[in-house]
Amino acid sequence: MNAEADGVTRRRVTQMAGIGIAAMGLAAAGARAAGAKESVSADGVQPGEKTGAPSAARAVNLVNLGVTTETLTFNPNNTGSCKVTVRNFGQNATQGIVSLKVITPYYVNFGFADTNVPNPNWSFLYYDPRPHVPSILEIKIPPGLAAGGAVAVDVPFVMDPAGPIIPASGRATATPAVGSPDVDTDIVRNTQQFGVVRQSSPPTPPAARVNLHFTYSNVALPLGRATDMPVRFWNRGSARTTSPATFVMYSPFYTNFGPARSLPRNMRKLYTNPDPSVPEILEVTIPAGILPRTLGGILGVGANIPLVPVAGGPKGIEMASGIILPGPSDTDSDLTINIQQIVCLLV
Repeated sequence: MNAEADGVTRRRVTQMAGIGIAAMGLAAAGARAAGAKESVSADGVQPGEKTGAPSAARAVNLVNLGVTTETLTFNPNNTGSCKVTVRNFGQNATQGIVSLKVITPYYVNFGFADTNVPNPNWSFLYYDPRPHVPSILEIKIPPGLAAGGAVAVDVPFVMDPAGPIIPASGRATATPAVGSPDVDTDIVRNTQQFGVVRQSSPPTPPAARVNLHFTYSNVALPLGRATDMPVRFWNRGSARTTSPATFVMYSPFYTNFGPARSLPRNMRKLYTNPDPSVPEILEVTIPAGILPRTLGGILGVGANIPLVPVAGGPKGIEMASGIILPGPSDTDSDLTINIQQIVCLLV
């Protein structure tokens, strides 16, 4: 089944319920905590990134984190902020740091660069000012988030005025930081998309003969195994592309792209992270010569994106996002259809 929506509202159609599944969640959460501790020692995380790994005698602290977001509304000057709230639905206060990750929508950047981050508890996991590549900010919430409590953070953003009239969505995710004694018992509400509204008028579309978009096929993604998601790139314009186009996608929650060594030569990871709560970012180069449909380009140009769900993650619907942009010698007449949310089914 093809999905070709310009903006798909994120929904969870599958929720963990019942004592048996809750027990499975506890076991998986424990495994994640052990795996996270191992990765800290094995991967040589920088001292500034460590959050105090628990000693063998330190008891695991069960928490239940969740995230809610408000709509990011830009003013006519293309600046705005998004309120992100992290909640603890568990019965214990957090004992370690909570890691809140915020991913920018396409054509949106944070309201500051990597050289002037405004808060010592904020840092970039990945920074790229180009409008078609998302940046990832980590906000560290100190220990002591009470049972039933909440912490709200206002995150500033700036929008590229050249972006589409219907902007893409961003994402916020909260989990116990790597090395924390906290273990989340239920991660079905730890990540949330946030919508974007612009009030400024977009520029007049350029006179262009290229109009790119993409479609994808829904596939079930079984745990721990790479499954190819077919993607096709189309041209609704009147002339073929004359330079290579670029497709960028960030991965769903608790899902990675295939190993870098096994990716085709036209794919590369712009960013990867051993923490499965942090998305990976993939770039695909699409050869020049995408024919418009009017000239027989009915099948488009295809690629297979390998996706690998990580152990301990949720099952059900998770969201990714992608964008296609023309190369330097082509101009796109309508950016609205270049971006869409990608619905992934983890089984």
